[in-house]
Amino acid sequence: MSSVEELNEQEQKTLRTRRLAAFAFDWVGAMITAIMIPVVLFTLFIRIVTVDGASMQPTLQDADHLVLLTAVDTYDFGDIVVVNRYVQEPLVKRVIGISGDVLEITGDGVVYRNGTLLQEPYVNGKTFPNAAQGQIRVPDGYVFVMGDNRPLSKDSRSADVGLIPVADLIGKAMFRVWPLSSLGGIYDNLPEGGDPDAIN
Repeated sequence: MSSVEELNEQEQKTLRTRRLAAFAFDWVGAMITAIMIPVVLFTLFIRIVTVDGASMQPTLQDADHLVLLTAVDTYDFGDIVVVNRYVQEPLVKRVIGISGDVLEITGDGVVYRNGTLLQEPYVNGKTFPNAAQGQIRVPDGYVFVMGDNRPLSKDSRSADVGLIPVADLIGKAMFRVWPLSSLGGIYDNLPEGGDPDAIN
């Protein structure tokens, strides 16, 4: 074999080695990216939470798994949120009043928000005031939350819970991922296409 042929064969081997190395590098990079994207998303932007109890029935059931959006700056009326209670179990509740709202829960079990009777198709049972007597003005930086299963919900009507600082909200629930039979958005029971602001 001539020296030229040997050189060509060596060049081809070198080229094959480089192509294989480039392929391996690209494959490893793709795998790292595929692993890192979910890690970053689940660390900074979303969490999976599990409903514990019946206080959000009929909207949510015990052991439902929800996707929680944690990168939220503001919360609106109708949002389903998770409240961090630090030394106690977190609460899954619905925002009924935001900063500046005036709420009144009457003795006959209905709720007024800024003087307007709320139409709440998602509620189970009547809403009694408990410790939330008279008109309640929600101060800046706070929300008033209640469970949809009003007779069984420990929420802002209770002196043990009260008004919730927005800083104590872990995030806003967006989708149910378990059970698979209930997979999908969790605001489907709201009027006008699921717009929480339509409930007033």
